[in-house]
Amino acid sequence: FHPFRFLPLELRRSIFNLTMSSTTTIHIREDNYDVTYVSSPPASLTINREARKVAREWELKKYPIWTVDDWQDIYLSPQNTILEIVIAPSKSASLNITWTELHAILGDALLAVKYLHVVCSTPERLARLFMLPEGEIVGVGESCVEKGLFGSEVISSDR
Repeated sequence: FHPFRFLPLELRRSIFNLTMSSTTTIHIREDNYDVTYVSSPPASLTINREARKVAREWELKKYPIWTVDDWQDIYLSPQNTILEIVIAPSKSASLNITWTELHAILGDALLAVKYLHVVCSTPERLARLFMLPEGEIVGVGESCVEKGLFGSEVISSDR
């Protein structure tokens, strides 16, 4: 679109802002933790100097992650970007996905984001992310010891 440069600055900036995605998506296989897909970098980083300036205002940070083929960078604005993790479930009986494994795959990107969206076609495969050992939520760097998780449950009622 050749006349684009003649548009008013405010309109060009609005258009560049619309090219910025609010979500970064990563696909992971549960059985071997392979990263099979990573969202493309924002287009505005490759258009021109003016577009890159708009992209810098989003305070994007680059985080490297290992994919099936090679290292790849994901771009996140920690305060604004939603990190979407799509997990392809394993056929194994054991539940593999924990915060420790996600941190090993995503590194500092997992710790940096404010918004996280985890997707799995069989949600019960994600149970270890939300188990409560000894009354606390399992966090990054922690693991659950599966024996004893359910032995100390107390059922209470007001009836």
